Amino acid sequence: PDFLYLSLFSQMEKSMNPLRPYERIDTRRQFLDNDSKVLRFYGYWDDSSSLFGDVRDLVLHYFLVDDTIEIREVIAPNCGRDHVSKFLRRSKLPKLAPSGLLPPGAVTPRAVLNVFDSNQGKRFILDSLKTGAVKQEFYKDSDLTIGTELNVWGRRVTITDCDEFTKNYYRSKYGIEDFTPVQYKAPAAPKPSRYVPPYNGFGSEEDSLSSCQGLVPKPPQKDFHKFMTKDRDGLESHVLNFEAKMVTENPVDKDRVFIISFYLRDDTISVFEKIQKNSGVLGGAFLQRGRVKKPGQDQSQRSQYFTAQDFYVGAVLCLNKRNFQLIEADEYTLNYMEQHADEFARADVGSILSKLRSISDDKQREIQTFLTLSDPSGSGFIHYEPFRGLLMGLECGLSEHEVLVLSRCFSEPERSELDVGLMLAVAQHFLRKEHFENFSELTKALTHRDRHRMGYLSLKETRTICKSFSLPLPETLLTPLLQKFAQGDDLDYHAFVTGINWVEHPAAPVMPEDILKTSDSRGAVPRNISSARVLRDVFPGPLNSTDPTTAAS
Repeated sequence: PDFLYLSLFSQMEKSMNPLRPYERIDTRRQFLDNDSKVLRFYGYWDDSSSLFGDVRDLVLHYFLVDDTIEIREVIAPNCGRDHVSKFLRRSKLPKLAPSGLLPPGAVTPRAVLNVFDSNQGKRFILDSLKTGAVKQEFYKDSDLTIGTELNVWGRRVTITDCDEFTKNYYRSKYGIEDFTPVQYKAPAAPKPSRYVPPYNGFGSEEDSLSSCQGLVPKPPQKDFHKFMTKDRDGLESHVLNFEAKMVTENPVDKDRVFIISFYLRDDTISVFEKIQKNSGVLGGAFLQRGRVKKPGQDQSQRSQYFTAQDFYVGAVLCLNKRNFQLIEADEYTLNYMEQHADEFARADVGSILSKLRSISDDKQREIQTFLTLSDPSGSGFIHYEPFRGLLMGLECGLSEHEVLVLSRCFSEPERSELDVGLMLAVAQHFLRKEHFENFSELTKALTHRDRHRMGYLSLKETRTICKSFSLPLPETLLTPLLQKFAQGDDLDYHAFVTGINWVEHPAAPVMPEDILKTSDSRGAVPRNISSARVLRDVFPGPLNSTDPTTAAS
């Protein structure tokens, strides 16, 4: 039977439904899921069949938010083409391009009908059957794969590659794993090497090279960072000084002594010859400061210059067609090379020890026997010369500089204490000999630096002021003399100036042996080597327990 409630409910439901056809089109979900997500493809359009045509490189963008496509052309520089913003504006791309241009409104998601009513007049309703609508298929993301040929309004565009985001998208949605790009271009021809003309002799080699690199010559670029880090900073001179002798058969030139200085800030070299009385050779500046080329280079190639790594004790350098052998280095040079062992391989103690440990067991036993027999008193120390001769005789590739660095590492620290009165007398001897009398100005400079008027300055400040006055004292005397007047880091500069003032407080004359005792310049070369440390650190293991008498027999 019919229930009254059901009949009323059905009438209410019919009254709620519109009389016209209803069609719902909702793109909100697609917008929320794919906003700002774009697939990028690379392709080309072959237009070589037309007059003056060629292959055009294209970039295709597919917008997932509304399934539209945009194509941009890659314009190479100096190709002769005008730069256009877009090859195809952003729109839906039909798979079959129409033969003619459709009127506006022909392609639409909704079909609208004009309805004429005698009572209500003209009105519009949606046509659910879409009578007269033009049906077109547009390219979707499923149609875009590598190697696919697209019909872009009559132009055949081939997809050759895609970016990483597009690959991940197709891998996760469609399970595609093959993304091999399509090769459509011949491999690029290798660029011919630029011919560098030989140096013409005008200016520096870098200046001549810069004139060949452009129509407007530019000055060569200098390493400003290296200049700022390696320039002189207080007492850090950043200059490596070596003592050298000339490698020649001439008996006169064999005895000539040179000081070769290498400046780290610009890799320049200067050579100064020591003045020797009654030698028949005029000393002084031997080579002006500048960069020196390495010998035996091809003139057609860019020249190579000497670097800091080419300088070490024992090296033979050819400077302007003259061979020099570096026989010694000062204390600052050796300390700098040891502190920067990553730049100077021959000053790396770790690599030197690895070379020694790589020799055979028989050689190691010979070294242990030699070190034991060279110390019959059992003091644990041997002299430098026999230790040097032992290492240089080994066939392990050690250079003179590496032997010196190893000897300094295992050397005995000098603990000789000198009398302060003797050191002051020797200092006055040097100052009197050089006619240095500017003690009042030195005191004023030290007092001016002491802002609190405490009578004390730091060792570094006092030494800097003494260097600024060109105090004619050797470094081996000035450094321990300043330490004698210092209490920690504070130095009593009044007592120091009073002690070296030979005009108002003259000291007793000194003997020549006293001068040699206080100004020994062989501080860089060690005197005694700790043989016990060498055996313990260099050759650890059962070799140290070998009986030296048995090994010698």
